[in-house]
Amino acid sequence: MIRRSLEVLSALALVSLVVALWLGRAATAAAGVGGVPGAAPAPSALQPAGTGGLATVDRALAKLSCHRRLLVIGAHPDDEDTALLTYVSRTLGGEAAYLSLSRGEGGQNLIGPELGVGLGLIRTRELLAAREIDGGRQFFSRAFDFGYTRSLDETLRLWPREALVEDAVRVVRRFKPQVVVSVFPASPQAGHGQHQAAGAVAPEAYRLAGDAAALPELAREGLAPWRPQAFYRGAWFDRNAATMTLPLGGVDPLTGRSIFQLAMASRGMHRSQDMGRVLELGSQEDRLAWVDGGAGKDGKGAFAGIDTHLAAIAAPLADGAAKREIAAHLAAAEDLAVKARAALAPERLGEAAPPLVAILKHLRAARARLAGDRGAESLGVADLLDEKIAVAETGLGAAAGIAVDAFADRETVPPGSALALQATIWNSGRSPIEQVRLAFRTDWGDGRPVSAGEPSELAAELPPNQKVDRKASLLVPAETPLTVPYFLRRPMRGSLYDWSEAAPAERGEPFGPAPLTARFTFTLDGVEVSLDREVVYRRADEALGELRRPLRVVPKVEV
Repeated sequence: MIRRSLEVLSALALVSLVVALWLGRAATAAAGVGGVPGAAPAPSALQPAGTGGLATVDRALAKLSCHRRLLVIGAHPDDEDTALLTYVSRTLGGEAAYLSLSRGEGGQNLIGPELGVGLGLIRTRELLAAREIDGGRQFFSRAFDFGYTRSLDETLRLWPREALVEDAVRVVRRFKPQVVVSVFPASPQAGHGQHQAAGAVAPEAYRLAGDAAALPELAREGLAPWRPQAFYRGAWFDRNAATMTLPLGGVDPLTGRSIFQLAMASRGMHRSQDMGRVLELGSQEDRLAWVDGGAGKDGKGAFAGIDTHLAAIAAPLADGAAKREIAAHLAAAEDLAVKARAALAPERLGEAAPPLVAILKHLRAARARLAGDRGAESLGVADLLDEKIAVAETGLGAAAGIAVDAFADRETVPPGSALALQATIWNSGRSPIEQVRLAFRTDWGDGRPVSAGEPSELAAELPPNQKVDRKASLLVPAETPLTVPYFLRRPMRGSLYDWSEAAPAERGEPFGPAPLTARFTFTLDGVEVSLDREVVYRRADEALGELRRPLRVVPKVEV
């Protein structure tokens, strides 16, 4: 009995050690991003709190001026086309994402002794640090990188094709790209067998994502079919096959760096695998080869032949009054965003608040027109509208000069213990905000996100240059599971992570949701705005200044 208890404690300690490593490297990676101003669309919870300033407002208005979404598919953490991701996000104002089939567990480690699962955790965080710079999102499949293979057949014996395709289709339906780009071909030309697997899976995901009869298990997860409109392949392996070139020499005004320099800075976040790059000056190009859809082989850009106006979000809806009304609201929102961005100036940042209020009204009116419609097309449009609403709220909060923060008195907490919390909202702008409220939301990794009590009023009115602090205590339930990434809750099945106990919304994401979030809600010019801030632990380091760590639930005893 004693021996068995020690075995259990040792296993828990190992998991806790791995998670501590993961979280520690998370903070290190995030701190490294701080040298790129405006890298994130909103202040990261691992960075000191602030409004987000000009960068957040400009990024938000850019995203509200168009409907562009592109997904890149590769095999490993160092396969992504950071130039393409940066170009779409920073030049075109669109949404870009990278699906890496694996987390890079099978490679070497330049910065430490971790291999296997531990290395995969580090590289997951390195990818997230890279996405903070290039502005993209990050996704994964269940595949565990088991090492080098020489052929596609050899790879698919350990990575079942049906599992890879299901995971890729899941990401396409969740992210909803108009354009899918495969980094690799499905031929030996790609080299590594896992590269070939990514090249084989990408076109299948492109084809099946919009097929309502395919993969019914994804419909049970709440993912409606989504049909991308164009498919390209990277021209790394055959430059002569390129059908278009994309310019990377333009300078991002918020950072003073070219798109290529930002792409190389993003690539430099892969610190465990010898990816540091010199940020060369000068013009560069990226190349793509057309495969299907869009404007065809003669198209001049990745979104050629695709309607990228905001009103195009309504395109999947059936013709009728609802579609026309939603499209009209979206067209009005785009017009406001384009004009507000053109007039944006650092010394007059608050002038962007009124148009953002109007944009938010149009987006919510469009969203309300879909209320109660459970059709597949309506659900997909609703998801995109919800995302734009969140972007508008973030931009409006920054334009109005609202900063929020929330932190706990410690980094680790055992189940059944209490956390002391503090939440702060500061109105640094020129206009008062009203009906300021606070609510906490918990998600302890059991798939049951819940509100931790009713919203409490912080202030009936918060005048300019005033802040409100609120202290609270939260009991972590005794049955709360330990903090473990969702893909490590169960033993692997061969060379695949077992996601069977993960919530549908977690599957394919880098990690699960934050265990504790503070939601600040207020009214500005008659419009309700919500800003979320992950609750973290913060402390002062005499050499490094403010340091932040995510919260984690740990055993009472570790061996």
